[in-house]
Amino acid sequence: MAENNVKKTWFEILKINEKLAQKEDSWSLEKKIKIPLTPISVNAEVLHYLFEFLYPEFINDQQNLLDLIISNEDSQILKVYLYPTDKPGIFKEVKKINPKDLKLKDIDLDDLEPVYDKIQDYLMKKYDLRVGNVRIFKEEALDLLNQYISEIKNEPFHEVCIKAFIVFKKIFKKELFWIIPEPNIYSFLQGLFEFFSNINLDGSFHTIFNLFPEFNIAIYLDSPQTPLIVKLRNDKLNPRISNIYIDINHPKEHALIYDDYEKNELLEEIKVRLESERVYYLNQQDVVEIFHDLFEMKIPVEEGSLRLFLQKLIFAFRRFEINWFQEPRPVIYNFLIRFLLRLIGFHLNLKKISHWEIPNFLFNSWKRNFGLKERLLILFTQIDESKKERSDENKLGTSLTGALSVYIENGVIQSIQSVEIDNLRQISDKESILKRIYGTYFSKKTPFSGVLKIDKYLLRLFLEIFVFNVSRINIFRMRKFIKKLKKRQYFDIYPTKPFIETIRGKRSFSLMRTLLPIFIDRHEF
Repeated sequence: MAENNVKKTWFEILKINEKLAQKEDSWSLEKKIKIPLTPISVNAEVLHYLFEFLYPEFINDQQNLLDLIISNEDSQILKVYLYPTDKPGIFKEVKKINPKDLKLKDIDLDDLEPVYDKIQDYLMKKYDLRVGNVRIFKEEALDLLNQYISEIKNEPFHEVCIKAFIVFKKIFKKELFWIIPEPNIYSFLQGLFEFFSNINLDGSFHTIFNLFPEFNIAIYLDSPQTPLIVKLRNDKLNPRISNIYIDINHPKEHALIYDDYEKNELLEEIKVRLESERVYYLNQQDVVEIFHDLFEMKIPVEEGSLRLFLQKLIFAFRRFEINWFQEPRPVIYNFLIRFLLRLIGFHLNLKKISHWEIPNFLFNSWKRNFGLKERLLILFTQIDESKKERSDENKLGTSLTGALSVYIENGVIQSIQSVEIDNLRQISDKESILKRIYGTYFSKKTPFSGVLKIDKYLLRLFLEIFVFNVSRINIFRMRKFIKKLKKRQYFDIYPTKPFIETIRGKRSFSLMRTLLPIFIDRHEF
């Protein structure tokens, strides 16, 4: 049966929801089941809650669901399943409907509204109900999902993400799945997969995940209904290879009576019991709101939407000990440390980070240096840090690991394409390799207006300092990044731009003293 694994997983969820609805929950914390399309096993109560909470938020807040399975070639309806519900997202039973009863001879996949209306009319007459969504699967979509589920049973989380991205890219590209009406998440993913259609996703995702630093953290996601504890760890096999795992549990699974603790005490207890380096406290609804804002964006992302999204993220970050907490408390939030830094000219107060000025600075700097219409050739290199190799400025050679062509119009990235690197590796020049590459490709039919080279070590350092450990930031970590940024073997661009000349012409600490007043609000109010 084509949908064997998909059907088995889905029907197991129906069975669990039915038992929990009947208050047969004595086993709910012991019974483990995988979250659909992931290798993450959670207890039955957690899975029930995730459907109850997330389905209305991201898919549809109306009751009932209907699935159509259609043939690959002529779109004939092969099977019909109806899932009546008492509340949105909690599917407990299934009714199999004879496809002939729907009286849908032909399905026009380019215009699905008439199909949706006819299904609603039939269900009202037959069952006295309406459905919130109709999902349509081609057989090939179920075949792909079936194979995907069988391949991810014991895979690390990052490998699953890579395989999921590849599978869903195929499903959307070949138009094998529809959902009516379309939720924002569907439209977002559809645009995302189309945008990245010309990139080697397997290699690109491996590169991105392998840039992540080693970490071992826990996140307490608070909620009046069901709080959750998420454990994230990256066991680096070596500095260049990540091995990411994720666990999601109910606090009761760790014998935590969470109502008995204050926030900081609770985080300390979680840190000890889960043996985590750091523990964060977040509110589930705050996290959901961030994803709502993300899924509402259209791909390609317009500057205004991205600017607003960054402002919201930075504003959320600056609300430390209001909306989020961390254990151990970051040293940078200590008043005495900030006071001493202020005395030597460094204003570093993350509670006053400017959610307004940082996006403005980034976008305006980009426009001044690159303009509104650009086609950039971005080269990625990898210098062996363990052997202290130096990049040969006359030839990229084996240090070149990848290249992308990025087209920008009106300040918005319109397309990204992979570029063959074999020929680029052979280009050499005694004065400037980037200048030679620029001259070679500028005469082509689609000329590049600039060539940018960046080493993966610099990207890894950026993620470690400014993303994964941003709450632990200090002037010495920033100085380390700036020193690497100045070196041409780690970062270079041709034709050169004023911003990089400014960075190279200033001492690291002097540059920080110049930039921090832009990024941090000056007044302690």
